[in-house]
Amino acid sequence: MVNLNKTITQGDLSQNVVLDNEDTVVVPVIAEDKKNRVFVFGEVNNPGVIPTRGDLTVVEALALAGGFKQRAVLGDARILRGDMTRPEVIACDIDRILNKGDMSQNVKLRNGDMLYVPKNAIGRVSDFLREIQPILDFIIWPARVYDAWSGNEPFD
Repeated sequence: MVNLNKTITQGDLSQNVVLDNEDTVVVPVIAEDKKNRVFVFGEVNNPGVIPTRGDLTVVEALALAGGFKQRAVLGDARILRGDMTRPEVIACDIDRILNKGDMSQNVKLRNGDMLYVPKNAIGRVSDFLREIQPILDFIIWPARVYDAWSGNEPFD
């Protein structure tokens, strides 16, 4: 058993095992009750998948991810929604929620949304997408491999 999430989010290289010829990799299927989920990553204490059962707001997702780290830039949080090859990027100022009570920033998250809390101020959207591209690749990659294997699209 390996935890690739630890390799990606914590740099735990002990989880990045080398595969030998004829090794079999089994990826467990997500249980039916966990199919509705959001992803929380960046400067949070426990990044990863948050299962949902109905509406979940930014603050609730942040709490379920163990809160934010000291160096988090709460005013520059972003929500990625939709097709991850061209996601809709929604700005979310968590600082305004927590310090000014501005609940208009406490967006209701949808199934598949990704909440990203940066450690640096985000300038342009293109800079933001470039910064998180490795994480997007990690999330999108299994679906691309499956599509290529099933003949739906070529694999790069």
